[in-house]
Amino acid sequence: FKYEPKNKVAKSSDLQNQSFLNNSTWRNKMYSCIDLNKLTTNPRINDISLDLLREYYETFLYPFEYHYIIKDNERQYDIELRFDKENLSHLLGLESIAKYNLNTDELKMFKGIQGWNNIKNGSITMAFLKSINKKRFKSGKDKMVFFYLVPKLIKSPKAIYFDNSKVDPPTKIQCRILFFNDFDKSILHLGIEPNNENTYYIPRTLLIERITDTNDGTKYIKDQQRIELKIKDKVIMI
Repeated sequence: FKYEPKNKVAKSSDLQNQSFLNNSTWRNKMYSCIDLNKLTTNPRINDISLDLLREYYETFLYPFEYHYIIKDNERQYDIELRFDKENLSHLLGLESIAKYNLNTDELKMFKGIQGWNNIKNGSITMAFLKSINKKRFKSGKDKMVFFYLVPKLIKSPKAIYFDNSKVDPPTKIQCRILFFNDFDKSILHLGIEPNNENTYYIPRTLLIERITDTNDGTKYIKDQQRIELKIKDKVIMI
């Protein structure tokens, strides 16, 4: 599949050249996976790539299972959280960027393990996403810029049971538990829910609320039921 914008035909060579410019113009060398993990301030969108974020996920999230103890008003129980490869493209919001410009069959390239493979083989790049819908790419790029913070968030998260009916204005976002914490004048949220077999939890959504003079960042967490959460263990799976 190759998307061609209505106002200009996007040749594969053009996309590759644009990807090179996006990734390399502003720096002599892009961040490495290790560099990204050591950052103390957000990277610029031009200093990262989707494949770098995929490598980061594969290095710092995918190999591990996180065990948490959760306590609410009624009970205490344990959950396990895993980051499967097929969860990445949804966390980055790739389908959301493309969905209004592509048909159902074309959107499959952005989903699940196919999305993972297409990032890895270079079929899906930031330049490609911009060529599909520049406006939606711009509105969704915070997920990519803040993604490096996910390993830090899951080490010491605060948590709520998430009820989307309590969010104002309304949202279609769904998850069972929402992890959150403050980072760099923003609140980073990771929504998790049980997998289809109900055997462990998987990441469902990544949300960023920037704190400003007119936004306290609590849109998704105010009026929700807080729960006590403590990390119990981190197990290497591979």
